[in-house]
Amino acid sequence: MSRRSVERLVVQSLCVETGRPLVRDVSFDIEPGTVFGLVGESGSGKTLTSRAILGLLPRGVTASGSVRLGDQELLNMPPRQLRTVRGARIAMIFQDPMSALNPLMRVGTAIAQVVQAHQDVGRRQARIRAVDLMERVGIRDAAQRARSYPHEFSGGMRQRIVIAMALASRPSLLLADEPTTALDVLVQAEILALIDGLRREEGMSVLLVSHDFAVVAGSSDVVGVMYAGQLVEQGAAADVLSRPRHPYTAGLLSSHPQGHARGTLAAIPGAPPDPGSLPSGCSFAPRCPRVQPDCLVAPIPMSSAHGSVTVRCLHPLESGLTVERSHG
Repeated sequence: MSRRSVERLVVQSLCVETGRPLVRDVSFDIEPGTVFGLVGESGSGKTLTSRAILGLLPRGVTASGSVRLGDQELLNMPPRQLRTVRGARIAMIFQDPMSALNPLMRVGTAIAQVVQAHQDVGRRQARIRAVDLMERVGIRDAAQRARSYPHEFSGGMRQRIVIAMALASRPSLLLADEPTTALDVLVQAEILALIDGLRREEGMSVLLVSHDFAVVAGSSDVVGVMYAGQLVEQGAAADVLSRPRHPYTAGLLSSHPQGHARGTLAAIPGAPPDPGSLPSGCSFAPRCPRVQPDCLVAPIPMSSAHGSVTVRCLHPLESGLTVERSHG
């Protein structure tokens, strides 16, 4: 089977709201074959951003702006046409593999149905392809395990099955939304290595969503840091992770045991603002140790900092916080 051509994803001025802003003016590109790591605290808007790309927002939640895959605009695409994009050109790995699997359906059948939905093959050929996909994601005795139900697998194995389903149509872009949540450290590393290996084999791009810098550090080419529905820092992973310029990014790294180079861990005081009562000016100002009067006046734009990095801060860290990049 020939490899699918990989397309560039361009997100511009993406806003998601439901009577109040949830994601605000988010813009980023994912170049073909690269990994974009989207990181931030729970509730920062990461999952809504990834779901908006596929038009999978909850009822009553609307999106505006632009999401382009190759030369096609996805955000206002008719539902029937968008369904031909989901799974075929863009696939998604969800946070909880059990919610993505039918507990009453054998896993081999579930994967085979995805194959048949996107390829012109019969039931027998789809079954063979499903077993092959299970083998590719590291499930032993795949032909026999294909007859099992989701509850007969561990959390890590269920996630591998979800990954197999996502790969069934050889997508151009893989959206991985917290793919290692609730997995132990060893299984987490195995899943991340699996995704990266498959990305290299297939040549696809990946949007890797996580609340954990350690997850995105060893896998991402570019990192975007989200806070209160906005990107506050973005750039090459090596630049952002080694010398962050936004106080929030520096705070996240300092609070992580694998990302802190020396000294004691430091917690970020306070909590993210409620979307319905955002502060004037910088959303991080109430928690920021470097806040100045001008931070409280008007919305803060993204501006160039150093190297590839852009930052949403009027008073960025001048030299950055030196942090060892984690490979865990």
